[in-house]
Amino acid sequence: MLIKVKAEVKEQSIAVADENEKIREFVEVIKAKMQAIREMLKDYTGLQEMRGRMLVQQQDRAEKIKAEKTELEESLLETRGMKAKLEEAELEATKILMRQPEALAKVEERRTRIKEMSPAQELGTIQDGSAGEELEAMKRDNKMEEQDVRTKLVAVVKAQEIKAKLAERLTELEARKLRLEDLIAEGLDLGAKEQEAAGKMQKLAEKVDKARSMLKNERLRLEASRALVQQIKARMVDSRALRERLSTELMTIIATDVRSLAHEQDIARSTELEFSGRRAPAPRHRRAHTV
Repeated sequence: MLIKVKAEVKEQSIAVADENEKIREFVEVIKAKMQAIREMLKDYTGLQEMRGRMLVQQQDRAEKIKAEKTELEESLLETRGMKAKLEEAELEATKILMRQPEALAKVEERRTRIKEMSPAQELGTIQDGSAGEELEAMKRDNKMEEQDVRTKLVAVVKAQEIKAKLAERLTELEARKLRLEDLIAEGLDLGAKEQEAAGKMQKLAEKVDKARSMLKNERLRLEASRALVQQIKARMVDSRALRERLSTELMTIIATDVRSLAHEQDIARSTELEFSGRRAPAPRHRRAHTV
């Protein structure tokens, strides 16, 4: 029984050593997993900050696009107004230019008639009364016609100015359109990058959850190993107590057997001496007192 108990204690000691080695391995695995989780959380935080900056940039781009669209729409309205004015001015200028030769011919004809008159004829015509009035009316009409021609020529020039301004506005509109397209392209690019960052964040979050689940399992296994070690140690305490008790009992039995054997040997020796006619020696524990 004692040998069996000693073997059990030895086996339990080996089991405790094995479990302690497993615990050390579990601890190292847990440390590595926790470090990996910290690294993943660091990457997640970095992606979160980057995504936040992208969202701010997207909002800024959206506001710029909205403002640019508003300005573009206003410019388009102004351009349509300018285009309508230009069409009207060009139509008027076309009419003026079509009537211009006739008007210029009338002015030139009056001017020629006035120049053809000699100073004496002109003076006589003026003194003639009705003929003088006709000359004055001719000069006045010619002056008015010349003024009208100049005024209409200004309208033609104005149409040309409107056309030039419209060309500038169209160039400006094209530039605004290109800026708007660039802003929209930047917004789409930022949106794609933001979605990519969101996807990476989702994958990292899934990895973190999986790692945390695995870490939880490792911790459970660690706790199970620690509990098992405690159980084995408790059994070792019981086994050692049993071994000590059995050892004590065995030593007691051995001492009793030794004393019993010595007593039997003394009895046998006494009996032998009696048969031989000699006095038997005193028992061993009483020899010191025999005279």
